[in-house]
Amino acid sequence: MVKRYLVGIFAIALGLSLLVLGCGTVVEPEATSVVTTTTTTTTTSTITTTTTTTSTTTSTIPDTTPPNITSVNPADGATGIARTGITLQATFDEDMDPATIDSTSFTVDCPLGVPVTGTVAYDLGTKTATFTPDNYLSYGVPYIVTVHSSVTDLAGNPLVADYMWIFTTADISFSSEIVEDGDGTSTSYGFYSSIALDNSDNVYIAHYDSKGLDLRFAYNDGSWNTSTLDHINNVGMHTSLAVSPAGEAHISYTYVNGADRRVRYITNTGGAWAIPTDINISPNTKFYTSIALDSSNYAHISFFEDCSGDLMYATNSIGGAWVQEIVDAGNVSEDTAIAVDQSDNVHIAYAYGLLGNKALNYITGAFGSWGGSEQVLAISGYKQCKDIALDSEGRVHISYYDKTLDQLRYATNSSGVWVDELVGVGYPGEDTSIAIDVYGGVHICFQENFTNTLMYATHAGGDWVVTTIDDVGYNQYCSLALGSDGRVHISYADSSTDDLIYVVSD
Repeated sequence: MVKRYLVGIFAIALGLSLLVLGCGTVVEPEATSVVTTTTTTTTTSTITTTTTTTSTTTSTIPDTTPPNITSVNPADGATGIARTGITLQATFDEDMDPATIDSTSFTVDCPLGVPVTGTVAYDLGTKTATFTPDNYLSYGVPYIVTVHSSVTDLAGNPLVADYMWIFTTADISFSSEIVEDGDGTSTSYGFYSSIALDNSDNVYIAHYDSKGLDLRFAYNDGSWNTSTLDHINNVGMHTSLAVSPAGEAHISYTYVNGADRRVRYITNTGGAWAIPTDINISPNTKFYTSIALDSSNYAHISFFEDCSGDLMYATNSIGGAWVQEIVDAGNVSEDTAIAVDQSDNVHIAYAYGLLGNKALNYITGAFGSWGGSEQVLAISGYKQCKDIALDSEGRVHISYYDKTLDQLRYATNSSGVWVDELVGVGYPGEDTSIAIDVYGGVHICFQENFTNTLMYATHAGGDWVVTTIDDVGYNQYCSLALGSDGRVHISYADSSTDDLIYVVSD
């Protein structure tokens, strides 16, 4: 509302008669400007002068209205969202202060409590803040997105409260293909299959031909290439494969010629496959090899010496020549699994005990310097260690089979103490393989013993979710690896068709 008023001022100064008449305008508080017009008349004895002056004064009322978010993408409650190539968006109803919109005020979390890292930006033209994840998101996982109340508009007004919404990524699905088609008479592929990827996500598989008694190798750089690497006598059982970032393959396996049983190693470092190297040529029986690479791409191998019951370790990281030693003497049993952390410390999981009572044990160290063996699970029943993996913090994760209870189980020291749990509802699962993603999510493939079904289990979302991959045939010897985009790669043997099969998540 505008109110007008008339102002009259009479004054006599220096003997002059002065008349001032004013006509002004007043604006209520919601207005932002005032216009004032002043007319002045001066009269002397001979001259009358009239002067009119108009001025405008602008005043700004402080902005105290908080900003609001008008839309988000993906929408709250959306499902089936892509895991890669995604950008999260929040659009405001007014211009925001870009300095307040960063990775501390725009956050994304997964149910495991691990924050998703990413790049945050703000577009002035569209009033939109964006979050672009640094890594892939996990399959079938609900993500919590928060724009915190610390973001402000240009006047410094913050959001009234944190703005949160949830979306869920697409569930996992798999596609498969035959890598090597066995004939069942002279060839039967995929036994003891071991899979690994390089930095470009090219796929490599080492495996044993149980009819030809050969060590086989397959790799895919756009199409599958297959070859025999070792074929004299019975070679290729207990195969384990590790691949360098540049794609150099390192394989450990067993050589059998009657009572002569050795651990062997072969690599194509330098471009061509080298002559196989016998790591251990003593007369004792060697089985269950496992291989891992350190940061300099030297090989580290654990294996089981049957006659003495010793856990053995061999490496070529000391001067390039192979050396070996006993890590734990006596009563060690069957499968071993090895991993090397970012500081090149070696971690080995294995079974320990006699007859039907075997504990799950773990030891860490380096050649000539091993810590004491830790008993992950006490001697109660028959434990078979199957695989080990390390997360980004160097914490240990083990998949194993409790033969007494006929259960696939999982153990970890990620909380600082060893914790053991069922995988899902307690599947009778052998031939397991484990990998850990960038968020600490666990991924396991296994053979379900009753039906010989190939299964996949994960608790990347906080609870175990188990998926059937192949329930036709006799599926065994699975191995699992994760790609840089979080895709799941699995190799296995279908013994009913004698084929090596490769599966990848879509």
